[in-house]
Amino acid sequence: MYFEEIGDPNKQTIVMLHGAGMPQTFVGQYELADKYHLILPHLYGNGEESNKSYNREECIEGILEIVKGLNKDKVSIVGFSLGAQLIIPILCSAENYFNKAILISPWICKSEQGIEEVTKVIKNQMVRAMKINWFLKIQAKWIGMDKIQREKFLKYCKETTVDNLVNMTLYGVNIEDYNEYRDIKIPMLALAGSKESKEVITSVDTLEKLNKNCYSRILTNFEHDIPYKQPKHLNEIIDTFLMESN
Repeated sequence: MYFEEIGDPNKQTIVMLHGAGMPQTFVGQYELADKYHLILPHLYGNGEESNKSYNREECIEGILEIVKGLNKDKVSIVGFSLGAQLIIPILCSAENYFNKAILISPWICKSEQGIEEVTKVIKNQMVRAMKINWFLKIQAKWIGMDKIQREKFLKYCKETTVDNLVNMTLYGVNIEDYNEYRDIKIPMLALAGSKESKEVITSVDTLEKLNKNCYSRILTNFEHDIPYKQPKHLNEIIDTFLMESN
């Protein structure tokens, strides 16, 4: 699995898992590389891996292969949306490689209606938007991408397929399938925006209720945009949580 590496490998490592169709989710968090070592995988079906079909289990295997290859005792892991969902099975199968986890806007309490609605948005709106250059340029500027990042963003959007985006929705993570989550011992932080869907907010609340080591927090006036809207605020949350004693 392709991954970007930013910062000094001798510093504490954070593995950062992006959202669906958005390998540059954490551009606003790159400044954390002054203090941390950042690893940013491109999930299959996204970015440099857009020529591959999205497969949840293969993504989990690819991420763990990267983590094991770092040859570090333990690393931290942060994920947004799809990336946050994947943290659940990753920790359930390989908790010993991690010391802390932050799950941003995880949609892990899904209804059939919710999945159907998101799939319709992907097919009718998202795919079209990802082919409109002027719209993408505005989005990239709002996120804070530099010229090189914007060029890659446009390229990645054109290469992302509707089948992969739909599969990322259909084959996401449902907390009901992971009873092992209740036994995870590392500190976890689950975040959601107050204006997100009811199912995302319920997901964050559920993660806290099911595991005493997970703390949830709802951020006022955020939608499904926590890494983008006020990146410095998220960076402060990440830094504070990772620096706290277990």
